[in-house]
Amino acid sequence: PHDILSDIREKSERINHLTWAARHIVPDRLSIDDTNEKLVLFLETVAILADDYTREITQMIDGVL
Repeated sequence: PHDILSDIREKSERINHLTWAARHIVPDRLSIDDTNEKLVLFLETVAILADDYTREITQMIDGVL
């Protein structure tokens, strides 16, 4: 169980880092000349990774219960 809890904590931290980056880093780095394609691609990637990590966390919890 300790290893599973460590994995859950790690994946939760990754989700937090992704969402923080989506809110702070990307808007700061995009200039007016940049197209929205970069932002859309990044946000799609964040969404995919967050979904993957959330699914993995759910599977870990289901395996323990």
